[in-house]
Amino acid sequence: MKSLPALYRMLSEAFEARRPAECTCKMPIIFERKRPAPGEANWRAESLWCGSLECQYALSEVVAHHARLYDLAESRESTHGRGSLAGR
Repeated sequence: MKSLPALYRMLSEAFEARRPAECTCKMPIIFERKRPAPGEANWRAESLWCGSLECQYALSEVVAHHARLYDLAESRESTHGRGSLAGR
């Protein structure tokens, strides 16, 4: 289990390593969510604003890989609504 900021940091680093060097897009926001099915992550990433197909693939790979490995630790905010972390 990871905190929302820790997971975002990991995703952001992995995304920046995979996206094309000439692109300056950033990792989109991630949100806590109710687990849609057993074995699925309890978080999701927003859509990428960048129109690059290579960046879209990079984001998909990063999210799929990390979703298999990490769940979000339950936060205090999750009892009062959805938590999110904006890209920095």
